[in-house]
Amino acid sequence: MMSPSLLSLLALGLSSVSALQVSTPAQHAKLVFLRHGQSTWNQLNLFTGWVDVPLSDLGVEEATAGGQELKKAELKFDVAYTSLLQRAQETCRIGLTESEQADVTVIKDWRLNERHYGALQGKDKKETVAEFGEAQVKVWRRSYDVPPPPVVAGSKYDAKVDPLYEGIDASTLPECECLKDTVERCLPLWHEQIAPALGAGLPDLLVFDGKARSGHRVAVLMAAMYDPDLADVDTYANAIAAKLDASLDRDVAERVTIIADTRGGDGWANPPATSVVPFMRAVSATLSANFPERLHCLVVMPVPWIASTLWTVVKQFLDPETARKVVLLDGAADRAAPLPDSLGEYLDQDCTRLLTEHRSRAIEASQPKAS
Repeated sequence: MMSPSLLSLLALGLSSVSALQVSTPAQHAKLVFLRHGQSTWNQLNLFTGWVDVPLSDLGVEEATAGGQELKKAELKFDVAYTSLLQRAQETCRIGLTESEQADVTVIKDWRLNERHYGALQGKDKKETVAEFGEAQVKVWRRSYDVPPPPVVAGSKYDAKVDPLYEGIDASTLPECECLKDTVERCLPLWHEQIAPALGAGLPDLLVFDGKARSGHRVAVLMAAMYDPDLADVDTYANAIAAKLDASLDRDVAERVTIIADTRGGDGWANPPATSVVPFMRAVSATLSANFPERLHCLVVMPVPWIASTLWTVVKQFLDPETARKVVLLDGAADRAAPLPDSLGEYLDQDCTRLLTEHRSRAIEASQPKAS
């Protein structure tokens, strides 16, 4: 399950066009959501879901106005993501054309389709309330984990027999969806493509993989490479989560211990403890939300007293389970500081040696190249 902030982003993005602006050295990544214009079935007040209906005349006007607003905001895109539904694709095309970016790459993916309304698709919304009652319809539409009735197998609204989805594994195509199902359908695309693209241009903070004394997998996070001027903490945290997710074996119940090394390095951003603490809060919350059964613990080391003091306040805003997984090891965080002796509880000597070697290589890689 994703963090609440990411969950709301995805929920807003469903049935919409999501356009992605990838970072440059002077500007962090932006993700812009553009809702599709009114469709002909919106106009008729029918449940639409996966039924592929076009924009209405008003919908075309709305998409045009949206594109003009993108132009006014001077938003420039590197890539756009949209669903397989024509109302979303046409909104995307119009928006990019109006903002004078018609040549932007557009990626179309069924996982960005809006929620599948099952057997309700094609029904008049008022007539559905009259048939099933307002309370039941409200549950189907607004509850998080209660889906509507499934579509009739083999019917014209069954995605499994729709030529639009030819080539897609039929077992992955829904017969109906609640919001929970929709989020679970979208998250793989988020992890595989969108989150990594958002992290493009950010320093790669995960530089080491190994095994902890407990046998858990280890990933080491170079926290001093975090640069608040490049992106906000949530962008970094989501990029880290995407990379970790890509490296995990999804076929086994593999658990991970993350070692966050706060020691500075030549050529790194080396943010102060007052910046590192909220960064680690975002990382711990995002990783715990993404991998509740996989994240064994997050060890932050070495931690100066001011950061320890700040953490006692910050951790109160985390849920108790996440706070329990975060371990702070005291020590100076300057560049030449030795590793805390207590780190031996988590890493054996071979892992500690590899950590030191990888840290040296990461510092070397960040140095300007001689001309």
